Amino acid sequence: MAPKVAAHSYFTTWDIQKLKRERERIAEKLLKYPSLEYWMSEYCILENNEEIKGKGRDLGMQTALYVARLIHADLTIANASAWHWWLAMSPYDFKDGLIYVDKDTEDGNYYDSKLLWALGNYSRFIRPGAKRVFVDYENINEEGNLRNGVLISAYKNQDKSIVVVVVNQQEKAIDLKLNMAFPAETRMNSYITNESFNLHKMDQNLSKKNSIEVLGKSVTTLVLDAVE
Repeated sequence: MAPKVAAHSYFTTWDIQKLKRERERIAEKLLKYPSLEYWMSEYCILENNEEIKGKGRDLGMQTALYVARLIHADLTIANASAWHWWLAMSPYDFKDGLIYVDKDTEDGNYYDSKLLWALGNYSRFIRPGAKRVFVDYENINEEGNLRNGVLISAYKNQDKSIVVVVVNQQEKAIDLKLNMAFPAETRMNSYITNESFNLHKMDQNLSKKNSIEVLGKSVTTLVLDAVE
């Protein structure tokens, strides 16, 4: 058997205290079995709470940010090494799909969701074999910050590229400065998902003096590569 344990994230996302506590419990258990991996093997929004409800499609950023927070918590608190969404395509009036289609309609339409693109801010750039890189900043993974703050995680791919995913749950933009060692010639590409953009690529030059603007209510991915 593969040395992995799998579980679903259903009904563990609210309130924020529960979100954090349940994942800390998983991490504590994993410390006893260092060769064991944890996979978050299925999730869609079933629960109803004061922030979100399962019923009713939402193609916008509210659902995308709710799930991005969950992905961040599963990866950085529970140390999940895999993360799975429930349905790629759904005909239902429910928050269970990435792409929606018209139900019982011949030659109907399809509709992409912001959730599809926000998930891509993780899955497109964090490649198989990547290792999560330690990130530290004020209030990281504290309950208040998890609820409505800025969530940052980083990963190193096997090709040596560094991927930083920033979930800005606030309305206002922030200026982010990376306090890390990187070669003088480093290329950075950034990709943003918000109400206006779907994984929109923006080329930027990176230097130790530059700060990076991260727009409000967005999921932004920074990919850093040394220029050869």
